Amino acid sequence: MANVSDFVDRQNPLDTARHFWTMAGAVRNLGWPGVAAGAISAVDIALHDLKARLLDVSLVQMLGGVRENVLAYGSGGFTSYSVQELEKQLSGWAQQGLKAVKMKSAAAPKTI
Repeated sequence: MANVSDFVDRQNPLDTARHFWTMAGAVRNLGWPGVAAGAISAVDIALHDLKARLLDVSLVQMLGGVRENVLAYGSGGFTSYSVQELEKQLSGWAQQGLKAVKMKSAAAPKTI
């Protein structure tokens, strides 16, 4: 198993995207979720912080600053809801200005 330093030592610290994809490729056969993703995330955050320091800007500024608004969506639509409850929930989101929803389409399988 390769060490993270094998992928980032003596490399351009400003090239954060390349470092991310190099590390992701290195663990591709191990599976993305779990410890590997957590480790990559930690190094990715550290590299972004280093990049901001080298550029002498705040991390927030480097990442684009503050947004005036963000896109949001409603999430719910539980399969245990009646049709009336679903209509109330979804229409409520539409009245609040949400343009998208995520809702369940099938009940979870029952375990024996």
